[in-house]
Amino acid sequence: RISDEPSLHARLSVSGASPPFVGRKAELDQVRTAVLERQGNEVQILRLRAAAGMGKTHLLRRIASDLRQSGQCAVVSGRCDLEETVPFQALDGAMGQLVDWMLDRPQPEQASLLQATDASTAKLFPSFQRLPPLSSSVEDGPLPDEVRVRRRALRSLRGLLGVVSRTRRVALLLDDAQWLDGDSLVVLQELLRPPDAPPITVIATERPSPGRPLPLDSLDMSTQVLPLGPLARDEAAAMLADEGLSELATTQVLDEAGGHPLFLTTLAAAMRAGGGRIPRSMAEATAARMAGLSGPARSLLELLAVAHSPLPRRVADAALNPAPSSAALADLLGLRLVRRAGLAQQGDGAVPSVHRGTYEPYHALVREVVVQGIKPERQQALHRALGRAWRDWGVGSAEEAGRHWLAAHDLKSAKPALEAAATRAETALAFGRAATLRGELVGIARATEHEVRLAHERHGRALALAGEVAEAARAYDAAADLATGLHRLTLQRLAATQFLTGGYVDEAMERFSAVLRAVGLRVPPVGAPSFLLQLAVPAAAAAWSRPSEIPHGERAEIAFAMATRLGNVNPLLGRLLEIHHGPGHRRPAREGDGAG
Repeated sequence: RISDEPSLHARLSVSGASPPFVGRKAELDQVRTAVLERQGNEVQILRLRAAAGMGKTHLLRRIASDLRQSGQCAVVSGRCDLEETVPFQALDGAMGQLVDWMLDRPQPEQASLLQATDASTAKLFPSFQRLPPLSSSVEDGPLPDEVRVRRRALRSLRGLLGVVSRTRRVALLLDDAQWLDGDSLVVLQELLRPPDAPPITVIATERPSPGRPLPLDSLDMSTQVLPLGPLARDEAAAMLADEGLSELATTQVLDEAGGHPLFLTTLAAAMRAGGGRIPRSMAEATAARMAGLSGPARSLLELLAVAHSPLPRRVADAALNPAPSSAALADLLGLRLVRRAGLAQQGDGAVPSVHRGTYEPYHALVREVVVQGIKPERQQALHRALGRAWRDWGVGSAEEAGRHWLAAHDLKSAKPALEAAATRAETALAFGRAATLRGELVGIARATEHEVRLAHERHGRALALAGEVAEAARAYDAAADLATGLHRLTLQRLAATQFLTGGYVDEAMERFSAVLRAVGLRVPPVGAPSFLLQLAVPAAAAAWSRPSEIPHGERAEIAFAMATRLGNVNPLLGRLLEIHHGPGHRRPAREGDGAG
């Protein structure tokens, strides 16, 4: 627990509290009007866009507070991070808040909300496991089970938000949406797509980068951008009112910062720490505040900067020896080098109580400056310490541990951690996240040829479920190159199927032809006249009697499995395979066939 009594250094600076909220009246009024006085039932997307340090997160916190205090709005908020550590990272915390809100409803209202919620939703967002037992619908179809379950869960979530919106406004707040993860974006697209989308207002902060599209740009719907500029001089002066600066120092800071909120508070803290000399850059300002740090405080700051995601105090204590004191943390909070993390508390799918006693550098710019000053060997040592600490933390920490071991070049420790993280993402039906993790595992799979093949194969399945069909096909190709016999043919068939799904007909037919040749069939070219195919029927039938290392039953099954897919390109060839090798030749589907 952090001591309530700050250190001398902290008392001489400022409290660790956030600076006062000033200005932004026009933006606040615009958001309040859009949410609380909206007309119609259309989805709204408001994007608060500004450069780093312009006060986006501070404004979003104020918006959340105002909307909750209105009593007219159900507000849930999430945060995006550069490093994903939880499936559906941007929305996991928001869904945890939604569950808390549902549990707090009167019984009749709660019953209607539960009736609208399918049990499959808990596959994506474990917070829903805290609700009373939910019913689950069942559906059949040609899609893999995982895809059907995820679609059912998203339909359920869409319906649930529709029920909520009948009695109140619904606002979803997303901080740092420039880092919105792909799986969360898919969820948003499903929730917001017309027709009959629940009338949600999405309010997101985002920081543009030159030449890099923002994730919300991919939504096929209109959005409203609210640019945030510098504070007016009187507003900036109000922000500095409690900083304890002289009139001359205040004027210097106002002149130098130009109304930039982060620079205002950073320069003020640096002037106090540096004896009144005003820094000329963010790096200089950060260095001035770090100059008087004790060894333990500096070590803690470096650890938090290298972590690249909010760090629970307990993990920091385990990573550093000796563990940092409360006084060291208080120094960092007082100098605004560190802050308590988070716009929103994460749900059950994240590290337990992740925003209680959890810390991070005060801003991404502070993190960058601190990391640049750490020698590579020191960074590796910190990553190793964080890998061990996250491993010992337990639930939900596998990906954190794996990433730090990768950064420390400890592949032996990284593999099982990333494997556990990939399995967790697959269980949560976070297909994009699973594909990314499986790709990383391919990059470090070097022990045996079998391990490399299996890594490519699992990567291919994850990519197929994520809809990355061409990449999935290439992953299956890589696995097939390391396989033999029937398994090689199965992988080639899966590659062909993925290419065909993506419209790569030539690539698909090349692989289909190779498989059919291996089992004794001659394949006419795509687009061959029907009479050539008819002439090929006796030859094809006779070909089944040719010697082959593939058993007859397996050959028949392979041919029939490709009949439907080939029928989309060459209907006669597909029909030929179906007639000669009908359902009687088929075996029950094996694990791994679904993604193909």
